[in-house]
Amino acid sequence: MAGAERILFISSQRSDYPEDIAFTGLSGILGGENVVTLRPRRKHYIPWRHYPKTLACRRSAAGYFRDIISRRKMLLRADYDCVVIGATKRDVFEAYNGIEEKISKNAKVVYIDGGDDPAVGGDAARLGFEAVYNGAFSKRAPDVIFKREYLKGGDYPGNVYPLPLAYAGPPLKAAAKKYDVVFWAVDNIPVRARVLDFCAGKWDCAENGSSRGQTFKKYRRKGIKYLEELAVSKICYNFR
Repeated sequence: MAGAERILFISSQRSDYPEDIAFTGLSGILGGENVVTLRPRRKHYIPWRHYPKTLACRRSAAGYFRDIISRRKMLLRADYDCVVIGATKRDVFEAYNGIEEKISKNAKVVYIDGGDDPAVGGDAARLGFEAVYNGAFSKRAPDVIFKREYLKGGDYPGNVYPLPLAYAGPPLKAAAKKYDVVFWAVDNIPVRARVLDFCAGKWDCAENGSSRGQTFKKYRRKGIKYLEELAVSKICYNFR
């Protein structure tokens, strides 16, 4: 794409849904050659896991090696218009710390905070790398911040904007409804446990598996099947 902006994308080794969705979307709009990861990740090129772990997958092993070469050229020439900090993960901020001085003053820095904590960067404290996080932004603060858990009435700076989750998978076909009320979740936080207790003995919750004691590894519905099952439900609860 002629004249397209060049983006240096700092991504985590671990899967991070807002990061992966943003990477996929930017690559689709600007072209894969214009969105280069600081450290190319297998998850962006080879579908070694099932959806939703493959949200960012370009399905191109050749692209993986091309980006390794492009990355080196971009870093040597500082040949990019924007740097995207993809997630609130330790490895992302350690990588950002290593290149801050190489970022052109003309390049914008964008931070995607897809963490669970409603405070900007709150997951850095929760996950134990607050010092790394604060050290990075003390040198070069982001120009724009996108926040997944952007709460109504929250006290956010003027450069913080909401960025909710999106869906990047194949279209789902319409089908007849077969469940009344569903809430397929691990009861690992109090609000989910309360909702599941509320559901106990009501509607068809017991029959469809909306009950306490679920574990992610033992989910009966995963990937696209999970989304298809949600699509044939009349009411779906979703509680963080």
